Amino acid sequence: NNTKTYTIILQPDCPNHHTVVGHDSFACVCTEQQPCAPVESPKRTAAGIVTKWESGRDGARLRKQTLHFDKLDIHELETCAGSDNQLHFRVNRDVRYQEIFGFGGAFTDASGINLEKIGPKLSDQILRDYFSSDGLEYNVGRIPIGGSDFSARGYSLDDTPEDKTLKHFNLTHEDIDYKIPYIQKAKQLATHEIRLFGSPWSAPAWMKTNNNLVNGGSLKGPVGSEYWQIWAKYFIKYLNAYKAHNISHWGITVQNEPYANTRWNSMLWTPESMRDFLIKNLGPELERNGYGPDKLKVMIWDHNFDKVEEWVHTIFADKTASKYAAGTAIHWYSHLPQTMLDKPYVEHPDKFILATEACIDNGIKMGSWNNAEQYAQDILQDLIHHTIGWVDWNLVLDTQGGPNWVQNFVDAPIIVDYGKQPHVYYRQPQYYALAHFSKFLPPGSVRVDTNIVDQRNTSAMVGAFRTPNKSTVVIVVNNDNNDVELTIEDTKTGRLATKVAAKTIQTYVYYD
Repeated sequence: NNTKTYTIILQPDCPNHHTVVGHDSFACVCTEQQPCAPVESPKRTAAGIVTKWESGRDGARLRKQTLHFDKLDIHELETCAGSDNQLHFRVNRDVRYQEIFGFGGAFTDASGINLEKIGPKLSDQILRDYFSSDGLEYNVGRIPIGGSDFSARGYSLDDTPEDKTLKHFNLTHEDIDYKIPYIQKAKQLATHEIRLFGSPWSAPAWMKTNNNLVNGGSLKGPVGSEYWQIWAKYFIKYLNAYKAHNISHWGITVQNEPYANTRWNSMLWTPESMRDFLIKNLGPELERNGYGPDKLKVMIWDHNFDKVEEWVHTIFADKTASKYAAGTAIHWYSHLPQTMLDKPYVEHPDKFILATEACIDNGIKMGSWNNAEQYAQDILQDLIHHTIGWVDWNLVLDTQGGPNWVQNFVDAPIIVDYGKQPHVYYRQPQYYALAHFSKFLPPGSVRVDTNIVDQRNTSAMVGAFRTPNKSTVVIVVNNDNNDVELTIEDTKTGRLATKVAAKTIQTYVYYD
């Protein structure tokens, strides 16, 4: 029984004023009769006017305020000195870094099961919350190739033993019922083109050394031999099968979490085996079938970023492997700093880094602002350290954090509750954390320089960006328990002195 009981209270900043209280904050309640309010897009303002959006532990959910730059000569200004907690930085738009690719989430079986179960009206509403101009305006989607732990069962797309010609390869009912319909609907609703990429959790059991879909194992035989070539052809079958449903892929990752030996679908790789698979099997097979490097972006690694240096060095050092791989995929499950991404970027600036999976992996924490803080901090740190985008894990989970066939329950930005009549769903705090980035940084935005002038007694973080519509976006994350006096200087505009409340995320937008 996945039904849980929550207390609903009134909260002025929450859409329709309805929330459920939990942990240190609250989640917003959305129903068919009272849908959650649209997420407002920034609108062009006159030069010198700044629009601030704020979300915080103590109540704000994208609360909007209008501020103004002063008109003084910035070279004559001194650091704001009204508090012991200071963050003063200078935005230099002329110093540019990586282009932003986008933000999104994963079309897992679990998400599709929940969307189907909650009914067509609320499922459409949820997809609007993510993809439409009234929502987060997601433009990236991850698709598990076959099953994952967030399925109702363990499976691949060809479980017929020793089917070496892949005669019995076929999309499953999960693809047909839980993935494809919602991908197609999201494409119809989306503000931006949705760039989709697939990730396999495991080859079929009969291709593997342990003859099992789970508990690791690797492909049989040496790299380049029979089963490795069959596995490369499996990718082609998958890409073509989705194309038959008018769903094209922007990219793929070679393997989800190649170091994971788990009780759900998993398969083990080394940097050397992935390099050689690209060279001998996957790269040539993709190219022969019209999915060459100019058509499909192949990503290596797709696991925790603490091992990224070794994998990037091993694979991209080979010219042929490098030809077939466009970038590196990373997951957030690491306690190490994102500075570990700096060296791979410096060594291979022509290869992008994309964050492809994140979740709070200890079950549902309804209303937890700490979850939102973890999201916001990770996204901003990733962007500061050269990633081009950030992709969340499940789009939609139930109140238990599933379904999941091995009970590996986690949290998600939207939680459905079909134990209530009529059905409802909840926008968790991390939904609003994501909005501070995805809503204001459209594809083609560029990170620009933020030079710290003075930072004392605070760990608050800041990043700045230029968008294709000529706006400047500044994002500040204050996870401290104290307010911070904030000073934004822009070398072309002026200075803004304001405050960042404790436990708060802020996004500032201004135009030339």
